[in-house]
Formats: sequence, C-alpha cells, structure tokens
Amino acid sequence: MRLPHTAFVLLAMILAACSSVDKDGAKSLGLAGQNATQALAVQVEEAQTTLDVLNQWWAVRDTLVCSNVTVAVARRACLDNVASASTAIHPPALEQDRLRLSDVMAKRGAAIRELNAAYSAFVALADYDAGRETATAINDAFAGINALSAAASGLVPGGAALPTIASSFSTAAAGIGALGAEQEQARSMLAASRDLHTAIDALTAALRIERDRAASESLLSQLQGERAALYDSAVDVGLIAPNESLNAFFRRTYPDLTLARPPEANADVIKAAARAAAKAELAQAQAAILESYDAALATLEAVSEEHGRLEARQPLDVDHILGAANHLDSVLSGLNKKK
Repeated sequence: MRLPHTAFVLLAMILAACSSVDKDGAKSLGLAGQNATQALAVQVEEAQTTLDVLNQWWAVRDTLVCSNVTVAVARRACLDNVASASTAIHPPALEQDRLRLSDVMAKRGAAIRELNAAYSAFVALADYDAGRETATAINDAFAGINALSAAASGLVPGGAALPTIASSFSTAAAGIGALGAEQEQARSMLAASRDLHTAIDALTAALRIERDRAASESLLSQLQGERAALYDSAVDVGLIAPNESLNAFFRRTYPDLTLARPPEANADVIKAAARAAAKAELAQAQAAILESYDAALATLEAVSEEHGRLEARQPLDVDHILGAANHLDSVLSGLNKKK
C-alpha cells in the first residue's frame, strides 16, 4: 500500500525535526573541545614529568651518599657502582608503580592528541560535509582511548576492566541518505557528538583510576619523600647552603627583607629550618599535582555535560568548558612555580 503524498511530507517533517541541531552551537562545542583537550595535554605532560624524574633523583642521591664513605677504595667502588647503575632500585614497589603509571600517562597523552584531532574534524563537519574525515578521526580517538582504558585497568589490583568503546558514527551516517543535505549534516553532527561524548566519558573513567592510583598508598607522598631525601643529601655534602635556601624562602614572603648571615653556632638550627621549609614546599607541590588531576576531571565533565545538552537540543554553554579549561591552565601554571 502506497502512502499518500501528505504522509511522505509528514514523515519528512518528523525526520527533519528529529535531526535538527544548532550547527553554530555544535561548532562552538567543537572549538571548546579542542581548547579543553589542549589543556589536558599539558596536564598529562606535567604529571609524567613529575613521575619520570624519579630515576634521576635516585642516581644523584646515590652518588651523594658516597660522600659518607671515607675510605678511598671503598668510595671509588661506591661511585663506580652508581655509574654502572648496578645499585638496586629502591624501593622496588615504588618503581613498579612508577612504570605502570608512566605507561598509562603515555597512553593518555596519545589518546588526548587523537581526541583533539577528532574535535577538529567535528568543527569541519559543522562547516561542510567532512563525514569521512570525522569517521577516521573518531575511530583513531576510540583506538587510543581503548588502549588507555586497558592500561588504566591494570592499575586496579583485581579490579574490573574498563569496557572498550566502539564508534557508531559510520553506521549512523550511512543510514541517512533519504534525508536532505541539511538534515544529513545535522544527523551526522549528532552521531559524531554522541561518539565524542562516549569518548570523553571513557577518558574520564580512566583518568579517575589514574588519579586515585597516584593518590592512593601515598604514591605522591613517596615521590615527594624521595625528593626530600635528595635535598637532605645535598645539604649533608655541602652542595646546598641551608641559609641561602632559607633566604629564598623568606624573600617570597618578605621581598624587601635583608637577611643576616647566621653565626656558625646556629648551623644545626639553620639546617633543620631549611629542611622544614623544603618539606612544606614539597607538600604544596604534592597538593598542586592532585589539584591538577581534579581540574582535568572537571574539564572533562564540563565537555560531557555540553555534549548532553547538544544531543538533548538544549542551549549550549561553552563558556562552562572554557572556564574549566582556563582553571586547569591556572593550576598548571601554579604547579610549575612550586617545582
């Protein structure tokens, strides 16, 4: 039975209504997504740098510890041992955690780069028919995020693996040929938004695991403890002058202050005060690292919320994303000052 012409018109109107989307809003969302992923890329670089300097700290500290060996032959053996890197990694559990986290961070960096490219394609899709470009970019982003999810799952002892995600954009785009060009573009953008939304939520789940692993079992505290031990070793061998270290500490609070050179009789007191100041600064740096994780998660949540608005045909608030990304930038800037 053939439908009357009015039925075809009604069907077309329903399809058009279902596929309506604010193209300008979608483009703004894509640009905000690019901005957010750029900030996230900086965060992962900072986190990985913090983690990967650990072996350097160990190597320097082990060398400085050789100063405690006063017998010439034994001291030379100590230095040779450090130079040949035959000294056992200490502590082994921390090194294992560092390697696992470093692997996750590397995969997160790759996934974020692919996701940034997918948002670029999403912007192009809002401007013109960039369906093939978008499908390729989304598939690449999904592959990167699935690799990240698998690595992040390994951080949870006995925990359930994060699920893999699969793109539905190509399938959705293939089934809209009966619509007009404008409706096809709108449906494509909605399909792409749903995929990007899925990718953002999967990235968020992996980042939560990474953040919790970094904070759990005092991993960051151990890292900062190793850094404090390095500082102490440098003080002990005379590489760091405690009074000069304290001068820098006081000048941050009292820029115009002129500090006197302390008498030798107070050397032990000055050394203790310098170590206390260093410990406080390390605690601030540790808090800033965790704050950067939380700011990154807040940025991802903002992107996810705006995708939900687009898919529900609600007005977008891309400033929500930009504000979260700007806050992340600010936190990262503060983290650099605390290093």
